[in-house]
Parts: sequence; structure tokens; C-alpha cells
Amino acid sequence: METSQVKYGWGSFRPKLLQRLNSPKWFLFFVTSASLLSGIVQIGIRVIILPSIERRYHLSSKEIGALSAVGNIAGLVATILTSYIGGYGNKAKWIGCGLFVKGLGCLLASLPHFLTGPYRPQNLALVFQEQELCSTNRTLPSDGFCPSQEDGAGWYYVMIFMFGEVLIMSGGAPTVPLGHSYMDENVHPKQFPIYLGIFLTLTALGVGIGQMIGGFLLSTYVDIDLPVGLEDMKPDDPRWVGAWWLGYFVGGWITLLISLAISGFTSSIPGTRELREDMILKGEIPKRDEIQGTASEFLPSTKRLLRNPTFMFNSLAVLIGMFFLSGAAPFLFKYVQLKFGISPMTVTSGIGVPSVVLTLGGIIVGSFLVRHLHLTEMCQRSAKMCFILSSIALLSLPAFYIPGCRTLDFAGVNVPYHNSSTVGFSLQSYCNQNCSCARLNYNPVCGIDDITYYSPCQAGCTDRTGSKGYTNCSCIQVPNSTPKSVVQATEGFCDRKCQNFVVFMITICIGLLSFGLAITPVRTVLIRCVPENQRAYAMGFQVTILKVFAFLPAPVVFGSYFDSKCILWEDSCGSKGSCLYYDKAALDLWLQVFSTVSLVLGAVFFYFSWRFYKPPPTEKNHDGENTEEIFLSTREEIFIDNTE
Repeated sequence: METSQVKYGWGSFRPKLLQRLNSPKWFLFFVTSASLLSGIVQIGIRVIILPSIERRYHLSSKEIGALSAVGNIAGLVATILTSYIGGYGNKAKWIGCGLFVKGLGCLLASLPHFLTGPYRPQNLALVFQEQELCSTNRTLPSDGFCPSQEDGAGWYYVMIFMFGEVLIMSGGAPTVPLGHSYMDENVHPKQFPIYLGIFLTLTALGVGIGQMIGGFLLSTYVDIDLPVGLEDMKPDDPRWVGAWWLGYFVGGWITLLISLAISGFTSSIPGTRELREDMILKGEIPKRDEIQGTASEFLPSTKRLLRNPTFMFNSLAVLIGMFFLSGAAPFLFKYVQLKFGISPMTVTSGIGVPSVVLTLGGIIVGSFLVRHLHLTEMCQRSAKMCFILSSIALLSLPAFYIPGCRTLDFAGVNVPYHNSSTVGFSLQSYCNQNCSCARLNYNPVCGIDDITYYSPCQAGCTDRTGSKGYTNCSCIQVPNSTPKSVVQATEGFCDRKCQNFVVFMITICIGLLSFGLAITPVRTVLIRCVPENQRAYAMGFQVTILKVFAFLPAPVVFGSYFDSKCILWEDSCGSKGSCLYYDKAALDLWLQVFSTVSLVLGAVFFYFSWRFYKPPPTEKNHDGENTEEIFLSTREEIFIDNTE
């Protein structure tokens, strides 16, 4: 082997000083840094800042959805190509090139901020207090409170965001399949679960860190300095736009630096190739097949994966679970607030924090469990572990069956106004038809009749008392003897007799812990149940299955159903805005059915993955030397020889 082929560096630049980086631990550091950054920017921050991008550039929800769809399609194509072709070449170079493209995509996504001038929101009047009470002497402007479409609007901004999303998703495609495969072939197989666990743990941690950073960015004004005349504007002001672009900008430059570091690694780290050959001869890991990675072998390679029952049943189990998780995740916080009547902060601390902690803890413990399995039995034992953990996860089945709050009686939404003659449900009734109420002002109040009203104005209230009380409410039924000075409505929803949130959290935590524990065994099955030279393509193929049948359709399916069960829509300048209140019973039924099917079928497919496992043919080696000692000594000898 030529000296340049085993030395760290780029082209002819391979200084001795940098050869310390040519080790599995440094590769783990750089590739995990890339994945951590991806979790921070691409998932954590992105979810938080999308509303600011939507407001700043006047994008519709449909356009925001199109960005995600186009990015996922680009990532899908890139995953298929890079995992197959890159799996037979220098995987580190493929990962480095991909991250370079991804870094450019992040910088491109921040470009609209620099192309537009400083953000100058219209001096919109905060009219909520002016319009909260019923008044017959008020004229509402038709469009006085709608944002202007002149600043930042334009189809070319959509195209820039879309092209940036394509580069980000396609550039990040090689990291997981090729990164895992490269780690597996450059560390002792007994150490691989630990390396994999570290990678997965920090990736999951990145999402949590990204959400915290995203909250900080949203509390920072988009242009850093507030505009003249609006120096007192706060983040809760409806005109506020956060510094959405900072995450993309900083993350893009860091990604470019990481891409440079990873591209310096050789196709195999000194000493590791000899170890792999020895372990294949001993039958401790699957041997290679005759597939060489040419275009003509693409279909035969795919056919072999489809005929591998352990791989396919493992993939089907993961697919079923990911369909439910990726579909429910965007709406879960909203659903929990609705069902248990808790604040967003409580949801974050009650679900967000435990989900990160339990998933991270599960990954770490699962990695150590797999680490202690015998190499020749690692695939079968990992498959059995997946089945056991999925069976334990069945204990979380009652989560969505647990009763929460009672359904609100909402005037004009699901119950009629008192003595109303209106057919069907409408927010306008005889008692408030002359109040000039604005749909813009959504401020629910609870009447003493235990009915919730859209706003004090919709309740017909003409006077305010204290900070949260209202009197003289024409739409609220009160006893005739009640004095006019008595508070007839109070800000907020009526008491819904909410209960069982703690019980819900306990059952959810069982599922989250089982999920975290199963992540490393699932990946281990994927790595160990296919031939040595097909591991990267097997991981890429599974990612492709998940993107096509879970990540792309599931959010659309769940989102469409949630929209169809919305019984009160926000009126956003004459068009439909976000949903303000859902049919809780219908959402309960939907999530009950999908969670049950997902958990039960997942356990069944994991069982089949374990039971249909067939050990690969082995080639015995009579040499009884310890392979881990061979690996360490051989790698050290070759490393020293080529750095002198």
C-alpha cells in the first residue's frame, strides 16, 4: 500500500503533525460533531424559527410545507446514490463532500436576510384592548390590521429557500449510512456499539440543544438592533420577527470546517483492514459477497436485501414506529395541551425534557448491552433484544386511552348561544350582533354559566372589572337576581376538570425508555445481518424506505386529519389561519388506533426479524490469537511505519 493512501491529509499535503488525527476516535469526534450540528440546526432550530421565516417573507403554510417536501425528496435521491456508490469507495471523502454541500446550503438559506433591507414592520396598532368589549359605536377597518406584502415578499425568496433546503438535505444524506459503516470497519467489532451509542446519543442531544438555541434566537430581533420608534417592542409583540438566520449562518461555516476535517481521512485507518479480514475468516462477522458496487449490480444488490428476512422485518418494524412518531410528533405538544389543559412550558418540561433524558439514557445503556454480546451471536441476540424491548413498550399502550379534560362547552362552536335562534353554530348571535366584534381578537372567557366564549366582545360584555373580570354580558345567562356589578365572565377557559397528566407521562416514559434502549440494537441488526460490503447500502436502503413511506407521507396524513377535525379556525385577514380548537374525542380515537397498531405490529415484526434469522456461512480460521490484540498491535505498527 502506498504511503499516501494510509496518511491523513489532502492530496500531497499530509504533514506528520496531522497523523495523530488518523484514528477511529478522531473520526468519531468529527462525524459526531457534524451529526450534533445537524440536530441543532436542521431539526432543533429549524422547527422553532419557521414561524419567523413565514412572517418575515409572507410565506403560506403550503409554501413552508413545499420546502420540507422538496428537501426530503432531494435527500431521498441522494441517500440512494451515495449509500450505494459511496459504500464501495472512500466513505470519508463522500461524507466530507456531502457536508461541504450541506454547509453551502445553510449559508444559502441565510442569504435572503442579506438580500432584503432592514425589517421595518408596519406600525400596527395593538387593538386588543380597544376591541375586547362590546361596543355599538365602533367601525372595524376591513384591512387595517393585515401585514403588508411589500417588504420581503417575492417568489425568488421561496426559490432561494427551496434550493438551500435541497443542498442541506442532499448534502447530509451520506453522513449516517456511510458514517456508521466507516466506523464499523475501522474499529474492533466489539467496540462498535459504544461508538454507535456515542454517535446516536449526541445526535439526539443536538435536537434538544437546538430547541434551546432556537428560543434564544427568537428572543433576538431579526436585525439585532430594534427599528427607530419601536425600541420598546418585545418578543410577544405580533410584529416581532426573531433572528432566524443566525443559526443557518453560523452552522454553515462550522459545517464547512468539519467537512474539511473529515475529507482528510483515508479509505481505511491503518491496521483496520487486516483486522476485518481476520475476523471474516473466523466467521465472527459476515463475509463479503461478489457485489462490487457497479451500476449493473444495483438491482441484484437491492434484490438481496429484499430477500433478507431479518433485514426486511427489522425495516418494517422501524417503518411502522417511525410512521406514527413522525406523524404525531409535530402535533403532540398541541394535543397534550388540549387534552390535559396544561401550559406550553409544562408540556416542554413534562414531555420535552423527559424524552431527551430517557432517549439518551436508553441509547447509552443499550450500547453497553450490545457491547457485551458475542460477535458471532450479535445479530441474532440484538434482534431478540429488539423484540423484548418492543414487547415492554406495549405497556405504554394505555397512554392515549387515559381520560384527560372534559370537552369544553364553547358558545357558537359546539353549543349554541343562550336562547339563540340561529341554525347550526356561529360566533355571531342576536346577543352580540351589534357589538362590532373582531375575529382578530381571540381572548376566551368563561361565563358564570360554565360556557366558554370566543372573547369578552362575543360574550356581549360592555364593562371590565379588575384585571380579568367582565360585567354586563348580554350573551351569558345569569339569574335575574344577580347584581350587575357581579363578575359574569373571567379571562381563560372554563374549568375542564383536567386529570391524569402524571399517569399519562408515566406510560409515555415507558415507551420513550424502550425506544431509546432499542436504537442501538436496531442499528446493530442492520449492520450485522448483511454482507460486509453491503452495510452502507443496507442503511441507505432502510433510510430510503423510511423517507418514502414514513417521513414524507406521515406528517401530511396526520396534519390533514387534524385539520379536518378543527371546529374553530382563526380568521387571518379574511383567510383561514391556524386552528384554535379541535374535536378532542376524534383526535383521541385517531391516536388510539395508530398507537395500538404501531406498537403491536412493531413487536410482531421484530419477533419475525429474530425468528427468521439465518447465520451466514463462515470460513473457519484455526488461528486462536486474540483478534482485538492483533488489531491494536497491527494498526500501531503500520501507523508508525508510515509516519516516520
